[in-house]
Amino acid sequence: EDLSMLRRFATEKEFFAAISETNSLYFLAERRLVFPESSLKRAGDATSVHEGTVVFMRQRGESAQHLADSTGGPVYDAAICLSRYLACELAETLVGKSVVELGAGPGLVSVVASRLVGDQGYVLCTDGIQTTCDLISENLVTDQGGKLSNAKAAMFWWGTEPEEVTSRTWDYVVASDVAYDEEIFDDLLKALRTVMAPSTVGLLCNGTRSPEIERQLRKRLETEYDLAVIDVTSLETSYELFPPDQDDAAAASASAGAGPGANLKWELRRRVMPRTMNLWKITCRAT
Repeated sequence: EDLSMLRRFATEKEFFAAISETNSLYFLAERRLVFPESSLKRAGDATSVHEGTVVFMRQRGESAQHLADSTGGPVYDAAICLSRYLACELAETLVGKSVVELGAGPGLVSVVASRLVGDQGYVLCTDGIQTTCDLISENLVTDQGGKLSNAKAAMFWWGTEPEEVTSRTWDYVVASDVAYDEEIFDDLLKALRTVMAPSTVGLLCNGTRSPEIERQLRKRLETEYDLAVIDVTSLETSYELFPPDQDDAAAASASAGAGPGANLKWELRRRVMPRTMNLWKITCRAT
């Protein structure tokens, strides 16, 4: 396998420490992600001693909730990376545009996109599990101050064609960490055929679990779409707030319910993502 696609660590201990830290974040009831990109700042955001914009995200932190949400409970690193890319590179382009997210999980990418498209744009955040869609709605409502103005959560089981998904031509299709298994490839392609139009731009971001799986996915996508690789090496870092005097990240779940404004005394931590990220831009092939 191509080792250049994998993150290198100086020691085995460093590798397992990075994986352990990242996995522990998936079991928090809530997370406060900090984005250094100024494009996400908007009027009325709570001020903080930390530079950047704080995005408050609820997760399904308990084991029973993870089972109910399947893989849709936590915010994965690929969602953070893709969100940062939108905020860094497409902030001006996305204004007034329509965006649909596939397999959204808690909906971080859609939360970020809804900030960028503005009042004239629209974001549809989809997942195939109702409990996950409920979680998405919670996060969208929280981020938009209690009411939804330009974003909505909706069920979309790949291979079906719900009216909310097919009723418009989408400017952008976004997805993160939705193709982690070869068994999903056929269904992903079905979903893309449903939402991709000749003018649509697709952005797929995956954390590399296996170079072989990434190669197979790219091969399948290139049978139907033009594909360009986007370098996101500079965005493979996340910033996050944790309660003070708590060394164990998992202990942050005890503060659940404090609300998105309670960030002033929290500790800002920087984390390098343990997996390298692949971001692909896909467009329909000219006929």
